[in-house]
Amino acid sequence: MLYHFLRTSILFLFFLISLNSQIIRETRAVWVTTNFRLDWPPPTNDSEIQKKELEKIFDNIKSKNLNTIYFQVRSNGTVLFNSEYEPFAFHLVPQREFDPLQFAINEAHKRGLEIHAWVNVVRLFSGTETSILRNPNHIKNKFPYWVKEFRENGALSYWLDMGYPEVRDYLKNEFIDLIKNYNIDGLHFDFIRYPGKNFDDNESFSLYGAGINKDDWRRRNINLFVEDVYKSAKSINPLIKIGSAPIGIYENIGSLRGFEGYNDVYQDARYWLKAGIMDYIVPQVYWSFGGAVPFENISLDWLKNKYNRQVIIGTAAYKSEVKTQLNRMIDFTRENNSDGIAFFRYENIKDINFAKFEEKAFPVEYPWIKKNEPLAPTNLTYSFVDNMIQLNWTKPGNSNSVFYYGLFNKDELIELFPSEISSIKFKSISNKYVLNLHLKSIDKAWNESVESSNSITIKNPILSGFYNSVFDSEARPILLKTNNNFYISLISLANDNLLIEFENSINNSITTKITRGRNIIKLSSNAAEAKEIKLKFTNSGRSISLYK
Repeated sequence: MLYHFLRTSILFLFFLISLNSQIIRETRAVWVTTNFRLDWPPPTNDSEIQKKELEKIFDNIKSKNLNTIYFQVRSNGTVLFNSEYEPFAFHLVPQREFDPLQFAINEAHKRGLEIHAWVNVVRLFSGTETSILRNPNHIKNKFPYWVKEFRENGALSYWLDMGYPEVRDYLKNEFIDLIKNYNIDGLHFDFIRYPGKNFDDNESFSLYGAGINKDDWRRRNINLFVEDVYKSAKSINPLIKIGSAPIGIYENIGSLRGFEGYNDVYQDARYWLKAGIMDYIVPQVYWSFGGAVPFENISLDWLKNKYNRQVIIGTAAYKSEVKTQLNRMIDFTRENNSDGIAFFRYENIKDINFAKFEEKAFPVEYPWIKKNEPLAPTNLTYSFVDNMIQLNWTKPGNSNSVFYYGLFNKDELIELFPSEISSIKFKSISNKYVLNLHLKSIDKAWNESVESSNSITIKNPILSGFYNSVFDSEARPILLKTNNNFYISLISLANDNLLIEFENSINNSITTKITRGRNIIKLSSNAAEAKEIKLKFTNSGRSISLYK
């Protein structure tokens, strides 16, 4: 059975791609929020609707050439996975109907997307859904002395007291069980901090402070937890990535004054990087360029203190002043040695098509996680079946380390296939007449096989009857004829309206909508009469003529 992402035709060409370029390494991430149903699930108890909606979200993420999802699975003391520790989230259908995390993992991997389980660590509850707190299995009711009230902006919230070793052990055991039971690519910590300076932890400090300065003791509690989880997780799965989303300002810079991670909430994210007990961080740099708290200054402060670990800049796509600057932020992160960029949250970018992400990219490399590269597949062959191209290949002798097969046209990554399959059938709608294809094996840490399969050359059947000149610029529309039907193949940089005029034809024009990316437009029979076909793009004002 073919996977969902194979149901659609594979697009063999993006915009003006350099065929000699190497695979881009850049983490492009998005947070998918489940707390308060912000991104998912929809407001229904129908499990099939919930699943279909998540499929749509992941399809959209893939279409934007993003590659990483931070999927929220623990918030307000409830979870979206099978757990012996905490109750299932009440706003989903009963757990027995489907496992949301397992479903999300399956759907992400079908689409070649990395998925990290996003967990709220220390903050146990906020908001108005207080019915959660009446569940007898809620941690507030099972271990009330672990939980402390805290006022945030006048609203009541509940936080775990990380000064108790048993609290840290409880959380570690829950997250290690998660790693054991689910094939996640990463574990992503949020709220891995204290709520503020006036947190009521006098009791735990009197028991375990041992004469240490209280500020240092609080930071130590968080650091011990991070180190314990990291080492335990790596002993189980050396390829898993452990990361977090610290608050935006580590410490004030010069005259800049703001809420500091290190001093106000005892979050020493730089120590985690320096000590090698976290693989990546995604600081929440939730400001715009040039403001009172400048995005550029805060980002550079993080990027200058990477300690040879990965720093991915988190952006506030929910803010209008930030949303208009996202392309500029992508450029900035690339120019300043960031390992990628992340967007909070899905709802705020679902309608954005990122011009900066024209090509597919692998997530950034983690050299300290790197294993021996997988062996390459062999015996790549093709045939034409039912007007479709069928590829077949032989898996390598030891394929246990293979997670995906990557299909390349020369050096351009075209698509990722799950390692379970060794054949695929698809319809090409490329403007390339000749395709030079090969496969590589890719492991779970995105290491490519050193070698490729044999290369094959395919003459694209849809172009066998083309009758116009082949232009140097592949972005230029091309006129096609096949089976006595006429088509225009074109790439658009944005959604647009297209007016098509047929010179010397009785019915001399049609109007159609086109979308960003590849468009194949079937023309009416009057195209046969026209000597010249004019294309007029309404929004861009561009005009192009095609001649027979």
